[in-house]
Amino acid sequence: MALAGDAAAWPGLGRGRLRGRQAPRPALCPDPARDARGRVRVLILCDTFDFIRGEFDKRSLRNHVRDLLDKKYDGDARIQIGDAIRLETGAFGLRLNATAYRTVLDSETPSPTEPGVPNLVVLHESGAIDLKELCGFSFPQGFWNRKRYKTLKKGIVVTGGGGGELDNPISEDELDTYLSSRGAQGPKFIVLAMRDGVLDTKVSAAEDKGRQLGLILDFDTDTREVTEGNFINHRGFDTGQADSSLVRFLIQVLGRTDRTDPTVQVPPTLEAAEAAAHHELCHPVVAGVFRYTDTLRGIAASLEESSCQSRHNASGATFIDNFPDAIWKYVPIHELGHTFGLCHVDGLDRIMVSSRQNSLWSWSILYNWCVRGEPYFTLDEAKQAWDYIVAHFDPECLGAKPVVIE
Repeated sequence: MALAGDAAAWPGLGRGRLRGRQAPRPALCPDPARDARGRVRVLILCDTFDFIRGEFDKRSLRNHVRDLLDKKYDGDARIQIGDAIRLETGAFGLRLNATAYRTVLDSETPSPTEPGVPNLVVLHESGAIDLKELCGFSFPQGFWNRKRYKTLKKGIVVTGGGGGELDNPISEDELDTYLSSRGAQGPKFIVLAMRDGVLDTKVSAAEDKGRQLGLILDFDTDTREVTEGNFINHRGFDTGQADSSLVRFLIQVLGRTDRTDPTVQVPPTLEAAEAAAHHELCHPVVAGVFRYTDTLRGIAASLEESSCQSRHNASGATFIDNFPDAIWKYVPIHELGHTFGLCHVDGLDRIMVSSRQNSLWSWSILYNWCVRGEPYFTLDEAKQAWDYIVAHFDPECLGAKPVVIE
């Protein structure tokens, strides 16, 4: 038996390390096209070129980081940071624990405006959300914007074992009963912004590509309930409120520190709030959300400004599910790239490409299909990310031991 969405236990769905604590993954189906590309790359020595280029980039990035650290730190702090990031020997990289959240809806959460009526019913009736869309029964955004939402009835579910995702979805008739009765009838359920395997795919891509920036990301996963319409149907650029809405979500739902609010700090000062917000750079966060009001796939808030990023009151990013995964699985690491100061670029072969602001075409595409075979971060982007890291991260984030004042 397995517990599906117990009222007390559902917030822990997906919680824990992504690695090692989930059920075994099913064997992947063969991908003939990918296998063929791999054979061609081997035959024309693309893998050899990729290895040589990779080794050159690692040495160049290490040298760049060494120069940055030498200019800012000395003594024990410099030694400790160098050891922590394996600057001289070993697997180089800044080791960061990160969290990937999924937002979730609960059919039993009461409305703050109509006592005795579920919040989802009131939001649906007011037009703030379309619960039929969020439960996967209608697709007003079109085929290519379809999401893989997941409904899950609460209660005990008898399963055959063997691991994998737990499925106990509601039907459209059951949802109609829930809405027409204003929550008095029908099953109790939750709705997740994406399926477990979808989040796993995106986070695995983030961990893999993060290494090209010299980041060794170790993700936990967790859920956060959302009850406000603006946190279910997120403000896009079409509203003129995308940035402010994102920051409010990061602070109110994910618990990120508002650098302008000293009231929750000890002592309650702006300096303490600023320090707390900067310390959170050690712990990057991304959240899978249900939808945006426009065609956004993700959006990020960078704590400090860069050549293309504005200064925000909190750091973090949100993203939605889209398929095919071969394209959209890179959205979370793309948005995290912005939180490390990176900018949009041209070229479908680049992780930081943006069809909204840049061209999908670049003359590098054909060459990089051979050399890399997948979207990538450049050496210059890795250097830019480390410029941001050394400039804005606490020394303790980088590996220096805290100074003890006796």
